[in-house]
Amino acid sequence: MPYLNMSVPLSRERLEVDTMRIRHPRLRTFFQQKSFLVQNVLTPKEMQAANIVVKTLTMNKMNSKDGLRMSFDKPLGSTRYMSNFERPAVLRQYFGLKAGPELVYAYGSGSGAKTVGTHPDYDCTREMTEEMAILAKCIEKRLHYLRKHCHLMPNLTFSLNHCTVLFYFHKKKGASNKMLAFHTDNVYSVNGKFLHGKNSQKENTPTCVVTIGGSRFLQFERQVTSVNPKTGRRKWMRSFVKSIELHDNSLFVLDPSDECPEKFLLNTLFRWRHGVPSFRKKQRVSVALVFRSVTDVTLLDSMSNRPGPSDFQNEPTMKSIAEAHRTLQELFIGWNDHPCT
Repeated sequence: MPYLNMSVPLSRERLEVDTMRIRHPRLRTFFQQKSFLVQNVLTPKEMQAANIVVKTLTMNKMNSKDGLRMSFDKPLGSTRYMSNFERPAVLRQYFGLKAGPELVYAYGSGSGAKTVGTHPDYDCTREMTEEMAILAKCIEKRLHYLRKHCHLMPNLTFSLNHCTVLFYFHKKKGASNKMLAFHTDNVYSVNGKFLHGKNSQKENTPTCVVTIGGSRFLQFERQVTSVNPKTGRRKWMRSFVKSIELHDNSLFVLDPSDECPEKFLLNTLFRWRHGVPSFRKKQRVSVALVFRSVTDVTLLDSMSNRPGPSDFQNEPTMKSIAEAHRTLQELFIGWNDHPCT
């Protein structure tokens, strides 16, 4: 089924942020969805901050204060724990604003850490860096601008207090292209009620995704319900799939109402899910800085290297982790040598 691609320049009125200005932002909306995409969204100064986030995490020593943290995960359906550097899935790192002297905001429900199945000894949320906090404020100002001038997100609120950094890359030779399965960020009942007990993201708040580095395809899956005539139970079934390409310096805003079941024809509901089920660029790394408004809090993780269960950190596993980290560093250096595509 075709979808509408509305690519129009925003108003000439410019938004000043930290003495820098949005020069040529472009807005893209989607048929039957409230989510949208803005190209060339960050100013050079803000892009520098975003690159500092990625460089600091990538190039520092593993498990150091500022480097990437190792974890061991057992996602739904898995029978054993695997390192986040061995699993083909996207690599996640979590950061939240301070919520108290020893507390930070945490994204741990829905499609967050609980679904990923991170072992408790490796569940880690650090305080957002200065650069992340600056970017969060810049995005909030962009959203206010878009609501005022483009009439988007009229019923949403946003105070971004959490950042998940996602690294899409092939961790070893021959690794699977599978990265991020279809899912919803917000969990609703079939009747469209926001389930607070199953969500750590605040109700009626968007998910804001800034892409840095190589591009990737985000896919949308439209689902409709089918009712079993014998049992009367509803089942979600795929209707169709479409995709958009997220380029370097783009902002994708996921409107939660796209994930909330809505009536479609008689006794039929529909909703949208999203994912990155395939990332084929073996010589590229694509990074997502995902900003949210969350309600959960957790203890601030300030430890640089917790031991965890001893049977996890055996010699073959640690060697594989080191190789994956080295691969990511080489990809990062390569992205700085060549244009991002």
